[in-house]
Amino acid sequence: LTRPPAADEAALALRFLADLRGRIDRHEVDAAALCGEKSGDAAVLAERALWTALARSILNLDEAITKG
Repeated sequence: LTRPPAADEAALALRFLADLRGRIDRHEVDAAALCGEKSGDAAVLAERALWTALARSILNLDEAITKG
């Protein structure tokens, strides 16, 4: 993307991260699988998983894949 996020977009991203962190903490989501790791420190894996998921979400936006 070539622009900073709007306030509502930034808030949505933060909510996404908070929701995913809760799911990882409750073991509803496998952090290691999400970030492509086999094992490691749980806190590090959780952090990598959060940012991996957010990056994937942003890069899948039409705005990121449409040339214009």
